[in-house]
Amino acid sequence: MSNDDFKSAIVEAASRALRPLARMLLASGLTFREFNALARRVFVSVATDEFGRGGRPTNVSRVSLMTGIARKEVKKLRDELAQQDPPAPALRKTTEATRVLSAWHESPGYQDADGAPLAIPREGPAPSFAALHHEHGGDIPASTLEKDLVRTGAVGIGEDGRLRALTRYFMPLPLEADAVDRAGDVLMAMGNTVTRNLTRKPGSVGRFEGRATHPQIPARAEAEFRQFLETEGMRFLEAMDRWLLQHAPQSPHEAKDAIRLGVGVYQITEPPESGTPAPPAKPNS
Repeated sequence: MSNDDFKSAIVEAASRALRPLARMLLASGLTFREFNALARRVFVSVATDEFGRGGRPTNVSRVSLMTGIARKEVKKLRDELAQQDPPAPALRKTTEATRVLSAWHESPGYQDADGAPLAIPREGPAPSFAALHHEHGGDIPASTLEKDLVRTGAVGIGEDGRLRALTRYFMPLPLEADAVDRAGDVLMAMGNTVTRNLTRKPGSVGRFEGRATHPQIPARAEAEFRQFLETEGMRFLEAMDRWLLQHAPQSPHEAKDAIRLGVGVYQITEPPESGTPAPPAKPNS
């Protein structure tokens, strides 16, 4: 591939990758001017942290050369970044809430004769919300977790005061701070895997990244596929979650070299690509 072809491919890939980000930012009210300032900071941060030599941060001149940003501006941005507190880790609320809901659907003693999740009291021994939270809720207070589950429609409260699981997994309401934080984390995690595989050294181990798609599925089948994916995808994620919990550190000593490890599943639904041939016409009956 020539340099011109490679540059065109990079521009096209970046254009496609930016579309969902632009959609999220525009829906959230972020202007291009704000995004431009943010992009400059991120470019300088990544060039500084990840393109140094011998394990050292990249120097100002090299960052300026790589990013096209003047040395004076690079130094200013680096000084600002050095004074900032490290970014907070991605919110764990969605993970803990989904674990509680999943256990509500799967754990012995929490389903009726038909396999549906039981209506349970807030307090008391299992089956209860307090027992579920103790086992699966992490360090998020039970009252906070319950409030968010009820507010987002994942859990309902019956006239008898018992809690009822209405969904199997937790999703914040659209464009809430939690939902935006989660979206950014998903895009980052997916992007990190893809770019690592693109830029890794020959012979080094890549990260798993795969898709199952077909360009000519009738649009009417989307609802059926979504239901199939929610069932099978959740079953897969629950198996992954059990594996991760089994391998979680059991002591502070084990946690010293801990990393974030996991996998994501997402639905793909796109309009047909231009130029895709139409399926052959069926003969008239």
